[in-house]
Amino acid sequence: MALIKCGECGSKVSNKAAACPKCGAPVDKNQKKKKKKLGIGKILIILLVAPFVLVALLPDTDNDSSPKKTSVSTPLHEPLPEKAKPAPEKSELAEIVANNFSLEADFEGGILGLAVETDLPDFAGVTVTVRRTYKQKGNLSDYSIDYFTERGTVAEWRSPREIRIDNAQWNSDLAKKQKEMSRVGMGFDVASVSDKITVSMVVPINQMDPRFAKGNGNLTGTAVRTTGVRVVKDEVSIAYPINAKITERAQASLDPLNLTIGQVYLVSRSTPLMPSPNSSDPIATLEKAQKIAAGGGFQVIDVQQQDGKPWYHVALLNTKTDEVVSGWVSSTALIGRQLDTP
Repeated sequence: MALIKCGECGSKVSNKAAACPKCGAPVDKNQKKKKKKLGIGKILIILLVAPFVLVALLPDTDNDSSPKKTSVSTPLHEPLPEKAKPAPEKSELAEIVANNFSLEADFEGGILGLAVETDLPDFAGVTVTVRRTYKQKGNLSDYSIDYFTERGTVAEWRSPREIRIDNAQWNSDLAKKQKEMSRVGMGFDVASVSDKITVSMVVPINQMDPRFAKGNGNLTGTAVRTTGVRVVKDEVSIAYPINAKITERAQASLDPLNLTIGQVYLVSRSTPLMPSPNSSDPIATLEKAQKIAAGGGFQVIDVQQQDGKPWYHVALLNTKTDEVVSGWVSSTALIGRQLDTP
């Protein structure tokens, strides 16, 4: 006799009993045999499958002809290869060559024909100047006034261009310069004027095209200057005398009642500088007045009549603050003071 579990309540009951004494359910006398049969089936399945699993897990040592994977280790003492650096980009135009740079000038009847013969590229920038020089009295330096000046490119000057040389205009410009310099106290007299005009063309250092590089670093050739800045230049002189109208400097008036506008004057004694030429409150105006120190100077900007006497609107430099100040000087205050020009 063997004890088995009741299929309904799970109580132990004899396999020989017809029903469970606890719940009354009939006893399945084949239950133990089924379990034994089910266990034997599982064992058989495991025995059949196991050889195949073992064969799959074992390495294939019979087929020697199949390729074998190998691993290569990098020694620790050998550095890893560096990434290849990209080659530097080449400039579009590594060098700009100037072996030839020659002006071709033809002058007749006051008309200058000008061109350039050069191996420089068309985009090269050039500055063209036509000038005449003069000397000032008491000064050995040369000064010049231009007939013509222009910035352009080589392409614009490969073919001849005409430039009018106007001596009358040059004389007028010289007289204008004398007048302007006289107004600031730096007037000059002309000692002599050159009987030649000078024509020059230069490839300057400050090129607009980046292919020249900074400081014309890409500019090379036998026409390039070997000293100083890297420029290319040619210059020609053409004899063309001028009947220059040499004018003497206009003498500034030292009359306190007739000072010259634009002229700089020096005062021998301290002189009041008023804020206004007319005031309804003279006492308040005097309190705001400043002084031009003895030996100091002022420049006349304008003149205004007040009670029949001139008042001069002047500007001067405050030496204490380095600022330019302005005010009014009465002609009456200048009477008895020695006036001079620089």
